[in-house]
Amino acid sequence: MGQLNGTDYILKNEEITMNKLTLKKLLLGGGLGLVSTVVLAAGAPVANQFAGGQPASASQVNANFQELADRIDAIPGAAVYDYRDFGSTNTVRTYNVKGSICGGFAVTEERSFTRTPVSGGTQIVVVRKRMDSTPAICHWTSFTYLATPTDIRLLSKNRYDLAGTLTSTETMNPPILIRTASMAKGSKFGSASVVTETPVSGPAVSPSDVVVNTGTALGLEDVTVPAGSYTGCLKLNTSRQSGRNGAFDRISWYCAGAGEVKRLQVDPSGQFRIWELSTITP
Repeated sequence: MGQLNGTDYILKNEEITMNKLTLKKLLLGGGLGLVSTVVLAAGAPVANQFAGGQPASASQVNANFQELADRIDAIPGAAVYDYRDFGSTNTVRTYNVKGSICGGFAVTEERSFTRTPVSGGTQIVVVRKRMDSTPAICHWTSFTYLATPTDIRLLSKNRYDLAGTLTSTETMNPPILIRTASMAKGSKFGSASVVTETPVSGPAVSPSDVVVNTGTALGLEDVTVPAGSYTGCLKLNTSRQSGRNGAFDRISWYCAGAGEVKRLQVDPSGQFRIWELSTITP
């Protein structure tokens, strides 16, 4: 920029610096900057318009730059996902499971849900039964969660024998963080918990276990499973390190009205499992 016409139209050095800094603000941010430029181009024009050969005052040019900067500041940030938007009220979900599980490759998993209002939120008890190809129950556990306006956490886990008799209870201290109400794409959250296992008969198992659980929101994605096709599902990566409670790396898809509809998981030994929702009971 240089001298235009008359002293009123000479851009001062400090004003030029301001323009450069504001322009830099417009262009920084990689993809966001490019998207912002497109959005601004489609909006209303800036206040001061100039034609070819028309002189422009420094104050008008700077006002235009400032207006563009203000518009960028007003653009909403990354979408924030609330775990409650991707849940369900159904009572039973059945999954087809493939992988090394129950001594075979393909089994069925049934999850039954009981929801009870409690102080500060909702207690959710999930009873999980896995059936082999016979079909006969080959694995029986239940999980107790607390869902609040800010997050959902795993409080405890019960283990049962194949006849449904309780054998032990595992208590998480503090409860394991599962999902939150403020997950942005790429954001991470996590928790570390001491897990104490207490058999129905006998003292607590010593030493206690430790679980380190980390989650990463990957964004929204459409997914198709035997139960149907779902759009805009929350894709979430979960990594868990544990001594006795199963270390794994997992990707899950949570969909509005259905909850978790698909899960891919691999453990440190390389064994994998795939869950796909097959039926839902309201």
